[in-house]
Amino acid sequence: MEEPDVYSALETLHEWYQKGIINPDASALSEARVYNMWRVAQGWESAGITSWGPQMGKDVVVQKVGDTILSNETVRGSINMISINTKYPEKCLQLLDLVNVDTKLRDMFYYGEEGVNFEYNEDGKVHKINNNWEMAGYTQATFFTVTQVDTDEYNQWDEIKELNENAVSSVMLGFTFDTTEVADQLANCREIWLRYRSEVMTGVQDPAVVVPQIKEELMKAGWQDVIDAAQKQVDEYMGK
Repeated sequence: MEEPDVYSALETLHEWYQKGIINPDASALSEARVYNMWRVAQGWESAGITSWGPQMGKDVVVQKVGDTILSNETVRGSINMISINTKYPEKCLQLLDLVNVDTKLRDMFYYGEEGVNFEYNEDGKVHKINNNWEMAGYTQATFFTVTQVDTDEYNQWDEIKELNENAVSSVMLGFTFDTTEVADQLANCREIWLRYRSEVMTGVQDPAVVVPQIKEELMKAGWQDVIDAAQKQVDEYMGK
């Protein structure tokens, strides 16, 4: 949290909270609101028109705040896997292959049953009959074979494809921290962070006060041990 970019973001959140831009009950909410005056999310610029805006029934403006990073989290979040326990691995692989290359099947996973949830218009685009199909489309297969809906003025998947192609690989891509030797310290540190997280990340707490306080508690809980163990593994991974 002491890193300049992180600390600056915390200062901005606190300033917004003081000005009333962030709602006063934000830190106590158990569920996210459908409509937010502003929010931080992972997405793409046209999602304001094609996804987030329609979901909230509002006009949404999207502003990119950082580079598109290819990280372990983003890569693993896009992986489809076959269970080692399945009796039919070949059939599973055939299904994964088909849903990624067959547009008709991909549309069925994404939009639902043709004639019930959607239909194709004369332009070959999808017209949604209803919104009863609630399966999360991003969990299924590639976006690049999904047919556009008839309300889209441009192809958002082209934008996403360009973002993917121009993504910057993290220097830690492929590295996974083995926490075994510091499991207890890490568990204690997580408990400390969880006590503060909601108020820190919604701007309730002044970072000038709370950041040193959190750091002091983390160090007493063994945070330096975690840092040292992680750095040792990183050095080994990088061949230092």
